[in-house]
Amino acid sequence: KIRNINILRDETHSVPVVAGGIEYTDKKSLYNYMINHLRYSLKNSRTINPFSINIEAQQSVDFIKTSIEAFYTLYFEKEEKGIDVRLFAGTFIDNSSANAGKYRFRLSGFSPTRFNESDYLYDYTFLNRSENEGVLSQQFYEQDGGFKIYTAGSQAQNWMAAINVKAYIPKLGLPIRVFGDAGVVDADSRIKGSKSLSYDAGFCIALPATIFEIYFPLVYSEDIKNYITANKISFVERIRVVLNFNLLNPFDFLRNFSL
Repeated sequence: KIRNINILRDETHSVPVVAGGIEYTDKKSLYNYMINHLRYSLKNSRTINPFSINIEAQQSVDFIKTSIEAFYTLYFEKEEKGIDVRLFAGTFIDNSSANAGKYRFRLSGFSPTRFNESDYLYDYTFLNRSENEGVLSQQFYEQDGGFKIYTAGSQAQNWMAAINVKAYIPKLGLPIRVFGDAGVVDADSRIKGSKSLSYDAGFCIALPATIFEIYFPLVYSEDIKNYITANKISFVERIRVVLNFNLLNPFDFLRNFSL
């Protein structure tokens, strides 16, 4: 797939009305950027242990970056469920522009908050793209690092690598899965004093899987714990939700439908 995406977006900035910035008013402006996108996908939808690989490159006047994403499902014996493994690795070829930071890799996937412009290609559907708190801000898509817990740190400006694992519990008979994520980013992108490896783990409810999922992170690395403590994020606020509206597209559904 080869695409050229041209985005013309309204932006709102708070500017001081009086000296010293005691009062503020919103000032709107237009922001325009264009990105060339090349993507190659290889998919084997075999019944036993299917897999897929996506390789892509993005280029604009501000950056050039590439990434590879691989999926593999290992089914349990005599069951049509098993362990899903996702691997991701991405790197910048050129990030010398002052604006390149807007397009950095996110360990926590794509979120709708206005301060985290992760879905800058506008490929995904969010209930609200400007929420910074509340349940709508907890929606996300498993992209980039794919972590299920949100952290503002570990947004790679050079390179990132991650692994995501989700597994059904055999013979449980409930739509409950356990998950674990681990990832590393370049030293320049890490929070000062944090370890190179970040991780999280917990369980999720999938109804049905990949379309509607609720994640409950229970375990996480020290850098994520410090972020949670510093921002006083409650357990409820750590819960994240996948609402994959892209899979509800009727044309895609019919195209991919199989008995």
